[in-house]
Amino acid sequence: MAERFDAIVFGSGTAGAIAAVALRKAGRSVLWVDPPGEGGARFRPAGVAWRTDPSAALKGVAGVPLERRIIERRIAFLSSEGALSIDFRDLSWASAPRGGWVAEPSRWEAWAKGRPGERGWTIWKGAPLDAVIADRAGRVTGIRAGGREAAATVVLFEDDSSLPLARKAGLALKLPPRQDASGGPGADGESVVETSFDLPLSRVDDRFGGAAGRGFTVESVLGFLPPGGMGFGFVYPGHTSVHAGVVLQNRSLAGTGTSPSALLERFLAHPATKPYVRGAVRTGTCTTTLLPSGAPRSLFGEGFLLLGAAARAAASGGMVVRGADASVATGIAAAETASEAIAAKDPGGRVLSRYVTRLQREGVLHQMGRPDDRAARLKWNPRLHRAYPELFSSLFRRMMTERSEPKQHMKDLLQGSLKGSGVPYTALARDLLAVVGSL
Repeated sequence: MAERFDAIVFGSGTAGAIAAVALRKAGRSVLWVDPPGEGGARFRPAGVAWRTDPSAALKGVAGVPLERRIIERRIAFLSSEGALSIDFRDLSWASAPRGGWVAEPSRWEAWAKGRPGERGWTIWKGAPLDAVIADRAGRVTGIRAGGREAAATVVLFEDDSSLPLARKAGLALKLPPRQDASGGPGADGESVVETSFDLPLSRVDDRFGGAAGRGFTVESVLGFLPPGGMGFGFVYPGHTSVHAGVVLQNRSLAGTGTSPSALLERFLAHPATKPYVRGAVRTGTCTTTLLPSGAPRSLFGEGFLLLGAAARAAASGGMVVRGADASVATGIAAAETASEAIAAKDPGGRVLSRYVTRLQREGVLHQMGRPDDRAARLKWNPRLHRAYPELFSSLFRRMMTERSEPKQHMKDLLQGSLKGSGVPYTALARDLLAVVGSL
């Protein structure tokens, strides 16, 4: 006989943890299913969330893991021998909800799992999804996982491994981005390779700002890739960890004879990146191919909601993957919507459609759909990756290097650097206008 709950949350990422605890805080009985990863373990990449702070939604809940605040962003252009960095710091970002904060799924998972000592909270650990159960009208009524069956008013799918079985049950869903363990690029879209390192808390604090619980992100244009390759790199601190990765345009890698994972290693070995990970112990790496096909056809349906990874909250709108923004927002919005449906005893589309309304209000839906064409053209402008990093290095090398000769005028320095880069004035002017137009 099936066990009965108000809500089932399938998945133990950041979104799943937030949704499960928020639902329990609202007085709902919750079954939280933690599926196993491949080989019994799953590497869940962290991320920086800039929009939604779950503190308000979880007000009064002890131990919410929001220790690492981001108060500074660094934009860097890396050439083969140089690096130009532009830094912006704002101490007001240290207070919510202005700045960013680091969302580490492993910490949220551990925090949430430490809270089941109250009535109405159940965890099935290491339970793979066997089936999605729906009634004759097509409404989701429960799941079967690890050989056990559970029923609920609303089912929240956070882990993307649930989508194939959901489709098998008759739900009209689009499959999530393909996971590519080999590191080989897909035919289209972008490849994201992310890795994490363990590092003692004091050393993380020292390397990323010198203040406890604060830090900065580094977002880099990779101007040193093999000819034709285009990509970005990113580094940011966790609690007792460092996270790094690259975002690469698959089409540009076709003729380089290398893989995304190999280019990650080149980024980590670059003199501008190496100090951040020196002496740290790598804990996991994953490669994801992001396809430019938009979000699933629906983020909700009769009796169910999609959140986190299942909602495809892993868009790359710029230099870094902005999935943490959407992941946190979907966790909070899904819990609020599911709680309303449970109170109304109406898990149909009329009530659950409020989920999309909430996400629209948070401004995250565009991250799960198609990127803006102008921003995409600017992001993958070949000159941004192949010419400007060397141009900037050349210009500042001429400016900063002391020689036994009179200083040159800035106009002459720029002229000489442009000539060496092969970038015409007209192209530079067009690109500057494109930057302004995309803002």
